[in-house]
Amino acid sequence: MQEQKLHVEPQSKLKLVNEENLQEQESVQNLRQTFLASIRTADTVVGERFRAFVTDQDTVTATVPECRLCAHISSIVQREPSSPDKILDESREFLI
Repeated sequence: MQEQKLHVEPQSKLKLVNEENLQEQESVQNLRQTFLASIRTADTVVGERFRAFVTDQDTVTATVPECRLCAHISSIVQREPSSPDKILDESREFLI
């Protein structure tokens, strides 16, 4: 009788471990599906916003000078640390 009891115990432990592994695999699979869905959603939103930005001529026209100004200010600051007034004066000359 005792031998039978010892033999049954490892099998029940093995069954419990297998069930835990299955639950963990399902949990990982659900997490993976959620992650992939969030990537698809982000891709859709970014794509739609970018398409709307690029197709709006006024927005693109207004953005280009702003980007050029930012790049110019960045080059001034990298060249030599200056006072804000000097940066403002050079930026005004750049815009004219």
